Amino acid sequence: MRVLIGALALFFAVPAVAANNISDFYTRVSSGENLAPVFTNPIGATSVRQYSVFVEIYARGRGSIGIPPNYDWLSDAFYTYGYDNGGDYYDLSLGTTATPLQAYRPDQTVTRAIVFANGVGPVASPYRPAAAGNYEYRFVIDLAKVGVVAPIALQFGVTEGQYSDNQGNYDLTIWQLSPGAMAATPEPGAWLMMIMGMASVGAAVRRRDRIAGTATSS
Repeated sequence: MRVLIGALALFFAVPAVAANNISDFYTRVSSGENLAPVFTNPIGATSVRQYSVFVEIYARGRGSIGIPPNYDWLSDAFYTYGYDNGGDYYDLSLGTTATPLQAYRPDQTVTRAIVFANGVGPVASPYRPAAAGNYEYRFVIDLAKVGVVAPIALQFGVTEGQYSDNQGNYDLTIWQLSPGAMAATPEPGAWLMMIMGMASVGAAVRRRDRIAGTATSS
């Protein structure tokens, strides 16, 4: 019995999921919608679905911004590599069909609405994630911070002034979220420890039965 109690205590003591993941705080209530906002227009892409409240965004990839004489500078969602260390311009921008994205509007960057960064946890907007070497970012936006009070189509682009000399696009996936954690799923390490614990319990039970059988036959 002590072995069984110890094994169960060990299993329940193992964290089911890593802390500060988006799924610890929100639940996806839609499938992912994929967009490819181009760098050649203030409105790089408009969502087909309508969104409200909290939205998860997975942004990845880079596009080229034309700054003479170096026309090959590449910008991801938050940093222009080879030009600066991050600023208002050339960031991923966020608008809606009610408040469309425009040129020369750094106040439309997505940083003004970010409230959660995956692996970091809740953050205060405007929040700029640390530069990612793989140019990938996962975060949550609060649409109330951009004046959204009812479901609406979202717009994404790059904050720029001149778009004719740009090329490329971001790759985005967006999900509608609901506050509240997803059902916890044990990680591989937790499953391994559970299996080992159950195996130990089984071995202990078999050993006890053998001892009991020997005592009875004697």
